[in-house]
Amino acid sequence: MRRSRRGVLTAIAAALTAVCFITAQPAPASAQSGKYKEPPALAEQIKSGRLPPVEKRLPEQPLVVPVVDKIGEYGGVWRRAFLGPADANNYVRVVYDALFRFSPDGAKIEPKIAAGAEPSSDFKTWTILLRKGARWSDGMPFTADDILFWYKDVLLNKDLTPALPGWIRNADGSPAKVEKVDDYTVALATTNPRRCS
Repeated sequence: MRRSRRGVLTAIAAALTAVCFITAQPAPASAQSGKYKEPPALAEQIKSGRLPPVEKRLPEQPLVVPVVDKIGEYGGVWRRAFLGPADANNYVRVVYDALFRFSPDGAKIEPKIAAGAEPSSDFKTWTILLRKGARWSDGMPFTADDILFWYKDVLLNKDLTPALPGWIRNADGSPAKVEKVDDYTVALATTNPRRCS
């Protein structure tokens, strides 16, 4: 599934926890081969050289979701039901990826597109580590500059974001600060302690 930068940047705003990076969702690595399985729908693009092999499209340490029953198969029809116009969460689950996610059992928050996060001792600054080698669907690298673009050009743009979401607001109503540490690291600093457990 290809995702647009606009959609992903909107998802970042939904959780500073959002972005999309690869053209294909790989099957989990096989214990025997250590290789990823190419989606058949992309075979012609790979053969013609328009798309690199899956190993070159993935981050250095891709997220591999544990298999519960069996590895799925590519193709088929995906049917979804929606409760109505207010059922935005159902739509968001399909079109956005997040930097972090709830574990499959819902018991904890774990990295998804991000590689991890480290809080300061007072929980006022969170350092978010991005997965090296993550890419947008057009092949461009996903880096800290993309998070800064969202912060400066989307979140702080009053025409696009007239009211700051509560999760990124300080107690005085000002926005938390997002700064680039290096190409794969950003720091989110707020005056309010934020704990995740």
